[in-house]
Amino acid sequence: MLGEHIKGTKLKLTSMGINSVQPSAFNQYLALQKIDLSDNNICSLPQGLFHSLTHLTKLNLTRNPLKRLSLSDILPSLTTLVDLKIEYCRLGWLDDNLFLTLTNLECLKMQDNDLKSLPHSLSALTRLEQLWVNDNHINTLPPSLFDSLTNLKSLYVLIA
Repeated sequence: MLGEHIKGTKLKLTSMGINSVQPSAFNQYLALQKIDLSDNNICSLPQGLFHSLTHLTKLNLTRNPLKRLSLSDILPSLTTLVDLKIEYCRLGWLDDNLFLTLTNLECLKMQDNDLKSLPHSLSALTRLEQLWVNDNHINTLPPSLFDSLTNLKSLYVLIA
């Protein structure tokens, strides 16, 4: 089924009513650089899902009811990820270590979730240029959180 949706290094499975993804779903598509799973009904990501995707640079999980996201969901192997979209996912919790190994991220979109705070590992994203955290339930941003984000050009935030 997946083969018919892959165009070279891109996989687009948007608005398909997908509820779950098998841990081995992408194992045979090692050259994937972009995955778009937006606008589905995915509630959780199985551990190991992206383990074999060492070339993945863009991941779009927008509009999936994930509610929480941990390091084991994204996996430390995604060190090549440059663009991560987790918008409108009802995220209320992010693992504090979520971003520790995603040090190549340049664009992180997390707007319109239920986040009350940002994980401290956000400071590990030294290449980050765009950060979207608007329309969450964040009351304060610790000043030290952004000390290492020297490449940040755009910050979209609305403090409640």
